[in-house]
Amino acid sequence: MTLKILVADDSANIQRIVNLAFSDEDAIVESVSDGAITLEIVKDFRPDVVLADVFLPGCSGYEICASIKEDPELGDTAVVLLAGAFDPFDEAEASRAKCNGLLTKPFNTSDLLQTVHSLAEEKRKVQKEEKETENAGMDTPLKA
Repeated sequence: MTLKILVADDSANIQRIVNLAFSDEDAIVESVSDGAITLEIVKDFRPDVVLADVFLPGCSGYEICASIKEDPELGDTAVVLLAGAFDPFDEAEASRAKCNGLLTKPFNTSDLLQTVHSLAEEKRKVQKEEKETENAGMDTPLKA
């Protein structure tokens, strides 16, 4: 199954690094440089994982994360916040937004790959369990 990743970062270098990290994998990577546009794209693209810079023009990574998590159709999308090594990171805000993880820039590509794959696998596992539960309910005969 193809992995879908949305990178919301105004750094062309970060966008390139993520694209290169997943270039040999069965993955589609979309990149965007503006937070407000990210919220539009996420609805159509339906990524498995969103990587969002905490200091993004238009809408912060925290706001992107909170908006995704509050949307009933997108709430199971994993969101990893990206913060520069010397940028302030608000742990309370990240927790409130229900982010799934943090990567500090510059990040090691093996950490990136591990984080994204782990979150995508977790999401697929939950979806499979939900589908099995739905199917099990359908197999139950109705009583007259």
